[in-house]
Amino acid sequence: MIEFFLNKKVFVNLITILMIAFGITAMLQLKRASYPDVEFDILKITTTYPGASAEDVEINVTEKLEDEIETVVDLDRTISNSLENLSIIYVWVDPDAQDPDEVKDEVRRAVDRVQDLPSVVEKPLIDELKSSNVSVVEIAISGEADESILRKVARDLEDEIKEVDGVGSVEKVGYRKQEVQVLLDPEHMEANYVSIGEVITAIANRNIRASGGTLESFTNEKKIVTFSEFENPLDVKDVIVRKNFQGNNLRLADFSRVDYTYEDFDVITRSNKRRNINLQVRSQANADIIDISQDINKIIAQKKTVLQAQR
Repeated sequence: MIEFFLNKKVFVNLITILMIAFGITAMLQLKRASYPDVEFDILKITTTYPGASAEDVEINVTEKLEDEIETVVDLDRTISNSLENLSIIYVWVDPDAQDPDEVKDEVRRAVDRVQDLPSVVEKPLIDELKSSNVSVVEIAISGEADESILRKVARDLEDEIKEVDGVGSVEKVGYRKQEVQVLLDPEHMEANYVSIGEVITAIANRNIRASGGTLESFTNEKKIVTFSEFENPLDVKDVIVRKNFQGNNLRLADFSRVDYTYEDFDVITRSNKRRNINLQVRSQANADIIDISQDINKIIAQKKTVLQAQR
């Protein structure tokens, strides 16, 4: 064999060149990642129980879920945390399990079998912990501008970043949704004999979008839809609750103040000691995070230029 290669120098050189060429090609096509795509075979089960203490969450949610989950075979261990309003359970699949994916599906089915949770409990959310869940880029949006402007910048950046090749998802953290707050005056309500239940019913009946079925004839078919939604959120102040004793319309504005504001912070994020909105960018499984980072940096640079020109 050695003698063959010694006598075929041209052939050996050709093989060497081909091997080098294949190596260079493979290197150029290799995806670069700080966190390779790895599955840890760990499930996180999050359940929200509004208004409940930690003890109530433990008794009425966590223990019931744990009892059903423990019927699944090939589990290594479970760890649970019962907090105020929240239950979190971590489930580890046995490393020696022959089919980890089937075990995880069994855990999901076990959670679905628990039907005796309190009515106000939200459906449990099941997430699988993976390295791909780690954000590859985080962007902090802060400044002296009003929160409404920061929110618009965050939305615009989110839309542009989602178009970048290889981006899997973009999550806004510290981004508060807008809401309408109705601040009732107890004294005026008592004077007009208005209850909170009447106010809730009046608002719900005024803000409707519902299907009323179809109207059929021999020649055509028409759908009946009721549109009675608020065009402007502040229109809620004009809702008629009922008639007063003088026979006049009693509107919500007569005994309350209506504000269009933001919901309370669920998460507070800071950058350089200033509150900000964070964009957490996650990549797709086989994406090149170097290319993603470069494309996002270009988008941010363009956005900074536009914002500075508007100042």
